[in-house]
Amino acid sequence: MAARLPDGNEKNLQQFVNQSTWDPAPVRRRIAERMTARIGPAAWAVDDASFPKGGAMPVGVAPQYCGALGKRANCQVAVSVHTVTATASCPLQ
Repeated sequence: MAARLPDGNEKNLQQFVNQSTWDPAPVRRRIAERMTARIGPAAWAVDDASFPKGGAMPVGVAPQYCGALGKRANCQVAVSVHTVTATASCPLQ
C-alpha cells in the first residue's frame, strides 16, 4: 500500500501495523460489514494454511500435517474465513 503513494514509506507502514498499540478488531469488523454487504455472499469459505517452522519455540508450532510440505512436520496452521460468490471473494478473518 505504501509503495502506491508518492510519499509512501513501507518501513513506517510495517512498523505501524506490527508495533502499534491500536486495536485491529474494529477495523476488521468494519471491513467484514462493508464487504459482506457489497459482495452478498453465496457462501462462507473456511480454509487453513500451514507454515513450516524449523524450531518448536514459536506459538502454535507442533508436529502436524503440513500442507505446504505434503507431510507431517513442525509447522504453524492458520485458519481464515472468506465471504465468496462465483465472481468475488474477500478474506474477513
